[in-house]
Formats: sequence, structure tokens, C-alpha cells
Amino acid sequence: MSTSYLDNKTDIPTINLLDVIDEDAEKQLEQVFKNLVHPNDVSNILNEFIHFFSKEGLSEKLVFLNPDVIIRQVEDIVEKLERRFNLKLSAKMRFNLLMHSALLIERTILGVEDHSVPENIDDLKINERLFYQNAKNVFYTLEQFYKIQISDWELYVIYELLIS
Repeated sequence: MSTSYLDNKTDIPTINLLDVIDEDAEKQLEQVFKNLVHPNDVSNILNEFIHFFSKEGLSEKLVFLNPDVIIRQVEDIVEKLERRFNLKLSAKMRFNLLMHSALLIERTILGVEDHSVPENIDDLKINERLFYQNAKNVFYTLEQFYKIQISDWELYVIYELLIS
């Protein structure tokens, strides 16, 4: 493992840590760790990498939320969204959604300007499940914890991320 791309002329496999958020990250890790780690554990390793990068990235972007706290909270939210809408997010999408969700919580607390939603949010579906009410239910614990109400615009952006 490296943070630089190596000109590897040996049989020892290498992986750049920045590649762990690529679309095929899990396959790459399975290849690199094939004789070292049970294939079922690769997903857990990938999630730990994503957690690390998310936490480090959030430390630089958040104004006042504690990255240790918010990252665990939004990891839970992303897992619930995956289950609720029967999705299997790529590592890159998971990373983007974690970062976006943490920052949307801080934006909401700070009262950043809201925008209108370009379509009827009540009609939106993901895998035949209504998005809006399900997303409101998933984010409810965060809304209660931070005493906020996540705007329809912010939920719409989450919808757009999930369907992309």
C-alpha cells in the first residue's frame, strides 16, 4: 500500500490508497489481498479506508462539528439508505455520500440558504420505493440529535446522488 503510484517490477502487488474510492476498488483489493485476507473481509477493509478518508477530509472542511461523531452518524445514515432502497453503493459513491451528508448537516445548522426543488419530491422513487418519506425517516435521528430540519432541497440532492 502506498500513497504514490509505484513502478512495481516485482510480483508483490501494490495498491495506491487513493484508488480505494474507485468504482472497482473492491475488486482491486480482493486481488491485492487474495492470499492474505478472506474475501468476505475485503468489504470491511474497504469501509475502514473510506471511514479514514472521510474523517480526514471532513476535518479540513467542517467548521464546528466533530468529525469523529458526525462520520459515525452519517455512516449509519448511508447504511440505512442502502438497505431502505435496496442499493449497493460503490466505494466512490459511499465516500461522496458520507462527505455530502456530513456537510449538509453542518450547512443546515448554519442556516445556509435553501433552494427550490425542480420536481415534486413526493413522487420520486428509488427501486419502486417512495424516496421522500423514506429519506425523512432515515434522517430523523440526525434531525432530532442536532435539533434541525433537513430541507427538501438537501434531500433532493441526496436523491440525485443515489440515482447517479
